[in-house]
Amino acid sequence: MACGRPQDPPCNGICLRGTADGPGVCTFADIDIWCDGEGEAIGYGEGTCWACSPSEARALACCEFPEGFDCRDWPYPSDGPPGSICARHEDCEPGLVCGAHRGEGYGICQCPGLDAEDVAPPQSCFQQ
Repeated sequence: MACGRPQDPPCNGICLRGTADGPGVCTFADIDIWCDGEGEAIGYGEGTCWACSPSEARALACCEFPEGFDCRDWPYPSDGPPGSICARHEDCEPGLVCGAHRGEGYGICQCPGLDAEDVAPPQSCFQQ
C-alpha cells in the first residue's frame, strides 16, 4: 500500500520513500539490507538506499510514483550511481564496481576496494 501522503493510512511497517518528502510504499516483509528471507532488493531514496521487500512493493512504487525509486529493467544500463543495486560491474557508472556488501544475492555500485562491512545504506533510509 502507498504511504507518506496525507490521504494514505498509517504504515505499520516501514515507508520506503523515493524522495525525502515524497510518497512511498509501506512494506512489512524482511525490511532489511541482507535479502536473507522473503522479497527482493528495492533501490530507493534517489539511488542511495536499498532494502528487501516483496516484489509487489517495487511494482507499486514504479507504477504510481517512480521518482526516486530504481525502476530500471535488468540488465541494467551502465549508469548505476554509487549505492545503487547491481548484478555485474557493467551495471554501474564507469569507474565503479559492482561490489560486495552485507547482503546476499545482489551487489552495490561502489568505488573499488571498499570493505563489504562498510557498505550500508545510511540510517536516514529507514526513517518514517
